[in-house]
Amino acid sequence: MNELQIAIKDNRNHFHPGEELVGEVKWQLDHAPRRTELRLVWYTDGRPNLVAEATIVRTIVFDKPRTEDRREFKFRLPDGPYSFAGLFTTLNWGLELVMLPSRRHMMVEFLFSPSTEGIYLGYEMAS
Repeated sequence: MNELQIAIKDNRNHFHPGEELVGEVKWQLDHAPRRTELRLVWYTDGRPNLVAEATIVRTIVFDKPRTEDRREFKFRLPDGPYSFAGLFTTLNWGLELVMLPSRRHMMVEFLFSPSTEGIYLGYEMAS
């Protein structure tokens, strides 16, 4: 069995700059990983001809991971960049749990913005 889970405290999916993002990761694997990392990341996604970008903002390394394990985590969120959706690209934030060397992983996305709504970068067509 290979199961990975990321649980954010209070099931939150929206955060503001400077806030703490707190939660717990769990895994149950056939073999113990040599290294386990939880990465705070942002990445862009868009039209096929645009170059995607990904950045690991912070990483927590869990020492001596076992085959079945549970660990708490806490990240202080940076000032930016904010999540946004535009006509040609989006910027998304997430937490990625990675087992090494197998590279098994899973990701949970969240909205990162100074307001309570997402940011949409659209435009109005002139009539």
